[in-house]
Amino acid sequence: MTQATSLRQDAAQIGKDVEQLIRSVGAESSAGVQSLREQLGRTVEVAVGKARALESDVRDRAVQTAKATDEYAHAHPWQLIGAAAAAGLLIGALVARR
Repeated sequence: MTQATSLRQDAAQIGKDVEQLIRSVGAESSAGVQSLREQLGRTVEVAVGKARALESDVRDRAVQTAKATDEYAHAHPWQLIGAAAAAGLLIGALVARR
């Protein structure tokens, strides 16, 4: 299971917990409401922790990708110039067809 999927599931669980809490405010004793609040608090803490971990992972991967791209561009500048020229010609040909 990916972190994004797990985060979505946690968000869905928060929604369910909030619905339960709203329904139980008048119907249950204050101990039941307190229990649901604690459960909601734990669910929120888990979701926030996973969101922070996901953010950190995405940031780390973006930095690694940027470094690898920079290194490749410095090691192979002519290949990138050729690829950019080919992409420009292809886009120009597609635009001119219309």
